[in-house]
Amino acid sequence: MKRLVNIYARGDRLLVSNQWCSGGLFLQGDRVEAVDEPVSDEELGRLVRSALAAGRDVVPGPDPDLERRADMLLEIAGVRSWAQFARGTHHVSVYWDDAEPVMTVKPSRSDGRGFGGIRGQQIAVDAAAGDAVLGAATRRALAIAAGGA
Repeated sequence: MKRLVNIYARGDRLLVSNQWCSGGLFLQGDRVEAVDEPVSDEELGRLVRSALAAGRDVVPGPDPDLERRADMLLEIAGVRSWAQFARGTHHVSVYWDDAEPVMTVKPSRSDGRGFGGIRGQQIAVDAAAGDAVLGAATRRALAIAAGGA
């Protein structure tokens, strides 16, 4: 199964959101966990791994609950629109195909309306690595998304 988790950093708050795979497309899942920094690499990795485990395949087609799930993310972030959310937020996605031995951690930059990947900045993480390793890779990607290294 293909799995995707989005990690958003807004100020001192991290939002970890699972995604559902629908016919090869990823849709907002039903789980968003918010934690305030500081969070250890091990705890961040545990949150990411837990959200990956909550991913699922859904039947492609109309999803009457998608808007409610997307609004849940905005509500937890304390904003009213996706554009407001994208401004001031750093984004990282973690992608894992269960059939592969490696997860891919990808930083993205906000364009004020959404997020776009940063070429050449993907971080490969062994799927069997511990939570601290996954959390450290996620934190490194968040630093890249914020404009650092």
